[in-house]
Amino acid sequence: SYCFAQSPKQTLNSSSGLTLKFQISLASFHVGAGFAQAVNAVMRTQQGHFVDVVYLMSTVWRGLFRIADEQVISSTEACVALLVFCAICLALLVRKVRAYEVVR
Repeated sequence: SYCFAQSPKQTLNSSSGLTLKFQISLASFHVGAGFAQAVNAVMRTQQGHFVDVVYLMSTVWRGLFRIADEQVISSTEACVALLVFCAICLALLVRKVRAYEVVR
């Protein structure tokens, strides 16, 4: 039976916490693509693709499988951009997860 007496906050914290985190991670891919296209349109450049993680991964895979395609950035530049993105994520993770010493 369904219980409609729960508040949205309780429902969010109970079983759908993992689902919400998964949705946020998926949204980060789409937001990056939209932001990259906005930068490309406003600045009239193709360098906005460095923000789009999906485009970067696609460029790296095309380089690894030697698929001839006209890419805006090279696979080496895409690898460097992905490494920078991973370094930023790792720095945020290290900053967030710190070992705290309990002093008594």
